[in-house]
Amino acid sequence: MLDFVSKRKSNKEFNKEYYSVVSKIAMPVILQNLFSSTLGFVDLFMVARLGNYSIAAIGFSNQIFSILFNVMNGIACGAGIFIAQFSGKKEYDSVRSALKLALFMSGILAFIVSAIAILFPDIVLGLFSQDAFVLKEGIPFLKIVAFSYVPSAITVCFVSGLMNLKNAKVPLMAGVVAMTLNTVLNYLLIYGSFGFPKMGIKGAAIATLSSKTIECMIILGYIYLTKHILAENYFKIKISLKFAKKYIKATTSIIINTFSWSFGQAVYVGLYAMVGIQYVAAINVADSIQKFLFIVFTGVSSATGVLVGNCIGEKDDDKTFKIGLKSIKVVLIIAVILGGSLFFLSPYIAGNYGNLDYNMRIITGNILRIISLVLWLKVLNMVLIQGIIRAGGDVRYSMWQNIIAMWLFGVPITIFAVKQLHLSIYIVILCTLSEEIVKFIGSIHRFRTKRWIIHLTE
Repeated sequence: MLDFVSKRKSNKEFNKEYYSVVSKIAMPVILQNLFSSTLGFVDLFMVARLGNYSIAAIGFSNQIFSILFNVMNGIACGAGIFIAQFSGKKEYDSVRSALKLALFMSGILAFIVSAIAILFPDIVLGLFSQDAFVLKEGIPFLKIVAFSYVPSAITVCFVSGLMNLKNAKVPLMAGVVAMTLNTVLNYLLIYGSFGFPKMGIKGAAIATLSSKTIECMIILGYIYLTKHILAENYFKIKISLKFAKKYIKATTSIIINTFSWSFGQAVYVGLYAMVGIQYVAAINVADSIQKFLFIVFTGVSSATGVLVGNCIGEKDDDKTFKIGLKSIKVVLIIAVILGGSLFFLSPYIAGNYGNLDYNMRIITGNILRIISLVLWLKVLNMVLIQGIIRAGGDVRYSMWQNIIAMWLFGVPITIFAVKQLHLSIYIVILCTLSEEIVKFIGSIHRFRTKRWIIHLTE
């Protein structure tokens, strides 16, 4: 009886600690994503008035940034894994060393991609579409937006550092300011409101560049003006060869993983365009709704990753596993509720996009219903792979699992469905989900074995 009471008390204390830390980290992430997604809808409404070709052009241009951002985020996540574990051990010099490597790698990559996009925008966009109208709209947009890549690289690295040190409020503030500025400038510059020049798609690009630059300045201003733990002259930090090798070994797997996934997503977009260029607009709208739903899960996943890293740094493997299991249960319950709500509300949500023609609104509603039915599977994979297995240090397993699921199942099946069977857009979207099934089977098995708990900082 005493053991039962003690266990019950222990579980109650664990739940209290779990929800306290998760809310502290997750809520700012959720609020930031909620705010940015809300303004993202406003942006989409404004851009949608320019026509389907403009939406498609921005969508293809954003694929470039999406690939780059995911790779940079992978580099930052690699640093984040070390930062969380070093933070658990109170080794802050090592925290800054990990962040320096991330800044160096992300900055070089962003500069190279930015230069290519500015000098050869037609070739870059031509990888996604050869449609003359799409290229005409997309080239001026890409040439301006590409200047935001380097500030974005700096931002993503410092945000990862702050998040893994359990400071999510500053990224929230910076994100809110940036997204507000982006929306206001879109309104002023796309249509020439209040006497501003009417710039169309170029106005949207200038708004994006301005907001990304301001966000970077806010993050850096906070860190250096408050003399934060991360405030340092990173040019002077010396990195030991042993640590650099360990970091690069772990981070390379994440970079390959994120690049592979991002490139695969771009392949899917290209395949959707083969089914019909008009479907790209509907899919972009549906994807923005899906990202809106992912807000809660991104917050929980980020918080889980920080908790997992800290517990591994404290050498508490049992608690690490318990945190992962708790997050899986929480995410599953939320996913079922939100997925069910989306299924019934899909026609009404799609109907509000009056700038799309009637057929596109019907197609968008149907795609949203497909998303609603598989939401639970996607978010469980996100939390399992990013918030638990990868955050636990098992980066190589995460890499191979994603590569195998996407390039041996998802992409080949979808290509066959488009090029050989000429199936409808709905079946093609379902074909892409074959990779999610493979990921889930592998991830849940790996989680149960506990082999994902790796002490990288030993």
